[in-house]
Order: sequence, then C-alpha cells, then structure tokens
Amino acid sequence: MINSVKSLQHNTNIAKKENSDKQDKKIYEACQEFESIFISYMLKNMRKTIPNVEENLSRDIYTSMMDEEIAKSVAKRSGIGLADVIYHQLILKKS
Repeated sequence: MINSVKSLQHNTNIAKKENSDKQDKKIYEACQEFESIFISYMLKNMRKTIPNVEENLSRDIYTSMMDEEIAKSVAKRSGIGLADVIYHQLILKKS
C-alpha cells in the first residue's frame, strides 16, 4: 500500500513537471513572438529614415512582409536578447 502511494505521488510529480515544462515552453514562444514584433517595428522605423524617391505600393507591401519574416527568423534564433529577459522575468513572477 505504501509503495502504491509513493508510486502515485511520483507519477503525479512527473505529470506536474511535464505540464510545467509545456507551460514554460509556451511562455518562451510568446516571448519570442513579442521580440519578433519589436524587431519588425524597429525595421519598419529604420526603413522610414531612407529617402523614398517614388511611391510604390507593391514594393512597400513586399518590404513589410520581408521585414516581418526577417524579424521572426531573428527572434527564433538568437534574437536580440529581449525574449530571454522577458521570459526570465515572467518565470520569476510565476515562482
């Protein structure tokens, strides 16, 4: 009976750990998404500093989409460190 209770407690602890790991992963993914949005915003504003000789809607749309993809790619890799900082702050608040 005692072994059964210990086994049940062990399995419960494992399930809680797995659930916590999944939640932490989702939190980190949200942090990366936020970093991606921030990087995209930075790229958009940096492009505004470049003189635009002519208005071209299709080029502007393409450039905007390209900036979003660059931002997602940067955030998924090493990023600029913003996602890590936010993640650690959220994890500290959670504990």
